[in-house]
Amino acid sequence: MTDPTDVDRRAWHLAAAAIGWDREAAHALQQAALRAPREHRLRCAASAWAESARLTEAPERRAERLFFAAENRWLAGSAERALELLAAAKKLAKAPEHRVDIENLSGHIAMRRGAVMRGTQF
Repeated sequence: MTDPTDVDRRAWHLAAAAIGWDREAAHALQQAALRAPREHRLRCAASAWAESARLTEAPERRAERLFFAAENRWLAGSAERALELLAAAKKLAKAPEHRVDIENLSGHIAMRRGAVMRGTQF
């Protein structure tokens, strides 16, 4: 059996070697991203999703992967980066279900950050 870290390392090497769109590298990184949360590596998952999106030609699929990167960044505590990724996803997403997911997470982050920011001003 192959060690998951070797499979993930291979995915990152494929991505580093890619010139332009690369379906195989994007898919390998997606699989790495899906494995990462199980190991509590949310930042790693977010990075893999973002890199997978960079290597994805289809705009809707790229938007979906950017959304997952944002979701993992948010869960890892990186609200600013999550919002940047959501903004990029929003520019690409045309499907209503993707736009709803993007707006929902954006609203959730805004709501959570607003309460925290007000709480620190007292």
